[in-house]
Amino acid sequence: MLPKIEVPIHKCKLPSTGEEILLRPFTVKEEKLLLMNIENEDENDLSFTIKQIVNNCILNDGFNIDTIAYYDFEYLFLQLRNISVGETIELQFRHTEDDCNHLNKVTLNLNDIEIRQETSNKQFMITDNIGIKLKYPSIESMMKYNQSNVKSVFSLLLSCIDYVFDNETVYTEFTEDELSKFVEDIPQSKIKPIVDFISDFPIMQKTIEFKCEKCGKELSTEVRGLKNFFM
Repeated sequence: MLPKIEVPIHKCKLPSTGEEILLRPFTVKEEKLLLMNIENEDENDLSFTIKQIVNNCILNDGFNIDTIAYYDFEYLFLQLRNISVGETIELQFRHTEDDCNHLNKVTLNLNDIEIRQETSNKQFMITDNIGIKLKYPSIESMMKYNQSNVKSVFSLLLSCIDYVFDNETVYTEFTEDELSKFVEDIPQSKIKPIVDFISDFPIMQKTIEFKCEKCGKELSTEVRGLKNFFM
C-alpha cells in the first residue's frame, strides 16, 4: 500500500463575518478538473466546478457554502488558488486602440487583488411604515444571473431580500410568488436605491496598469469578478 500524502492546512477569515475557515490546497485531480472546464469555455459549468472544488477544500465541520455571500466565495477561491498553485496568475489583455491589436500578457500577484468593501446600509424604506432588509447575493443566485436578461435581473433582486418589515412585524416567511408581487408594487422612485445596492455589492477588483508589448503605450484596465480573473 502506498503512503498517504499529508496536506497542509491553511486558515483565513470570511470578509463578511470574520469566521475562521480551514482550507487544504486542491489536488492534481481537482486542478485537472478545473483546467478541463476552462478549456470547455462553458461559464456555468466552470462556476459549478469552482464551487465544488472550494466546497471540497473547506475543512470546517458542517460548513454550508450555499449560505455565504458571493463575495465570500470569491475570496475563498482566491485564497485557495493562492495556496494551491501560487500567488501569481497570468492574464491577457488585447490593445484594441490605435490599430495595434496586440495581445499582452500581464502577470498579477493575487495578494494585490482587493475586495470592494460592503455598504453599511442594508435597510430601505418603501413607505413610511414598510421597509425591506437586503442581503448580498448567494453563489447560486450569481450562477444563474445574466445582466442582459430582465427576468434574471428581477430574480437576483428577489434573492437579495432578506426580510420585509413594518411597524409591528418582521416578515421572514413568504413564498416566491408573494415576494414577487410585493416587489412589483414598489414605486419606481423607491426601487433605484435597491437596484444600486445590488449592483454595487462587494466584488474582487483590481486596476491593472501595463505597457503594450508591441507599441509601448501605457494602458490601464479594471478587472472585476471571479470570471474575469480566472476564467
